[in-house]
Amino acid sequence: MPVFIKSDKMTRGEFGQRSFERTVLVTAVATTEAAINATSSELPQMLTLDGINVPRITRSAASIADSTGATRAYEVVGTYDSESEETSSFIALNMESAASPIDMWRAGAGAPASLNSPSNSDIGGTAIDQGGFPISFLVPQQTLTVVNTKTTNMASNILNAMGKRNSAPFAGGAAGYVLFAGASAIRKGVNAYEITYRLVWDSFAHCRQQPTRDLDGKVKLTTAAAGALPTASTVLWRQPFPSTADFSFISVT
Repeated sequence: MPVFIKSDKMTRGEFGQRSFERTVLVTAVATTEAAINATSSELPQMLTLDGINVPRITRSAASIADSTGATRAYEVVGTYDSESEETSSFIALNMESAASPIDMWRAGAGAPASLNSPSNSDIGGTAIDQGGFPISFLVPQQTLTVVNTKTTNMASNILNAMGKRNSAPFAGGAAGYVLFAGASAIRKGVNAYEITYRLVWDSFAHCRQQPTRDLDGKVKLTTAAAGALPTASTVLWRQPFPSTADFSFISVT
């Protein structure tokens, strides 16, 4: 069954999208289905036009008048359509800086040496609690929203990284300081998903202070000097997000 390319037609949109139509002549076939099946080489599932991958959307066949039987001839038309150039390559990086209030018992204590599993040693710093009751302290945080366009929804990568911190430096944040807080994926085309990732940098690598407590749950206190209030005797760092993951699947450049 000889197959010939009869004509090609391409349309370029104002935003860089490509629409393409190819007409193929198929001879010596008996059925419409056979004519369509014969065009897999001439009408592949994907064409590359000006460096952009353009997926095939439809194939349709129509018999040519006066051709009959096993020698019937068909025109098979394949249509292709793409996303815009801007959509296929665009990466958005949006940042919000804010100070989040958290409970603290000590001021001036830096993040622990082991971010994944802080020790049981006192964190040092200056006591700021009163009788074991913490005060609210503003901790600097930055939320980075990254928008990528991918050919899949990246579901497995997202699930693996959820609630974990970065195992290697990422987007200017040192290893362990950036938390993967969530993501959403919206299908924008046949082979295009717009994925929005939310990541949070924290100045204490998301570690939080916890005082040691007696069996009854009360904070263990120092023995205060006359006229002074006792404070928490021992304060520890604790990491609520002990696991890390590789965030390299998120494109930021």
